[in-house]
Amino acid sequence: PLLLLTPSCQLFEMIITTKVFFLPLIILEILQSGMYFIYAQVTRMKEIESYFTMMLYKDENILLNQMTGTNTGENIASINFGRPYFLSKGEKLFCKVNDGLEHILTENLTYWGLYKM
Repeated sequence: PLLLLTPSCQLFEMIITTKVFFLPLIILEILQSGMYFIYAQVTRMKEIESYFTMMLYKDENILLNQMTGTNTGENIASINFGRPYFLSKGEKLFCKVNDGLEHILTENLTYWGLYKM
């Protein structure tokens, strides 16, 4: 296997190949060093007054990427990214969003994952 899924809360959906539906603090541990393409998307479902941000971390405190979405008058807005990274065996990845889950759509509109290149 290339990845080890570690749920750190009782809320998690499933892992399909290496695509994980986004929920808080799902941790992926890399079991094989190499180049990986990491992708993510967060969609919020209602207008909010502040910006919403998604952060992708390697291990506990190394920020790999940060995306910020607008606070426009739109009812639905998304932020997304994808790019390659070299990841070493034993490294752990997780995502966080600064906005509450009650504003985040999780059905096929909010997710993150990776695949080995």
